[in-house]
Amino acid sequence: MILKISDMNAKELDFYYYCRKNIDIVIDKPLNEVAKKFGCGVSFIYSFFEKNNILGVKDFVKILVEEKCADDFEKQQLLELTTDNKLWKPTIATINELKTEYSNAIDQYEKIEIIAELINKCENVYGLGFGYSELAVKDFLGFLTHCKKSVHTINYDFNHDITNYIKPNSLVIFYSVRFIQKKYSDIIEKLNRIKNCHLVLVTNGSVQNPNISVIYRIENAIKYQETFGDLYFLSPVTSFYLFNTFLKTMVFEKHRADLLNDQDFVNESMSWVDIKKY
Repeated sequence: MILKISDMNAKELDFYYYCRKNIDIVIDKPLNEVAKKFGCGVSFIYSFFEKNNILGVKDFVKILVEEKCADDFEKQQLLELTTDNKLWKPTIATINELKTEYSNAIDQYEKIEIIAELINKCENVYGLGFGYSELAVKDFLGFLTHCKKSVHTINYDFNHDITNYIKPNSLVIFYSVRFIQKKYSDIIEKLNRIKNCHLVLVTNGSVQNPNISVIYRIENAIKYQETFGDLYFLSPVTSFYLFNTFLKTMVFEKHRADLLNDQDFVNESMSWVDIKKY
């Protein structure tokens, strides 16, 4: 279905082009918030739907996707997500999260480069996180064990004495989606006492600390757990997916020769690739 823009008045055209440009908002937000962001009443949107024979929000999203996607394959993939099943809403939410993380990475590309340089510079790399953040940091550390680094996971709940545990001239990578607990600030304070201890913080929290070498901002995936008024579970680990991927890729480029000669790494991570071509 293609909307007849020739039949729309100026305000309806503005609303139509706003929704095409901001399709994520139409997908993510209830109608009252869409109306508020555009600057109209909900009744205007219902009138717009009625005038254009649009059955509802999901029907409107399908129309927007059809008109926005030039590539037939991409169009089909997105349209399948908007059918009435239990999987399309968390899938749309995950796509939105990954798109935001991609934008974050583009904006903070230099930070990723700096982190990769710190990893290359420091012999000892420590990972720190709690809950889902710990799972995410371990995913990165697992890759880093193949890069001839001394890699450690800090279990702070069982060992608070990190000033004696962490060696000087080391790098600590701290993952925390929200960074809201007091003990997190206490950890930063303790790490600052260690000589030449570089600290990287990956977070969505509003942290400002001149003693932290790099603060990389991620999105908080949890905020995407409600779409179209339905609640479902979206793993907080999602927030770290692309950051880990981009950082691994950059570190891989710096250690490419050694990694491709490491049979354990090849067997674990690249066994289906014809390494001889590279």
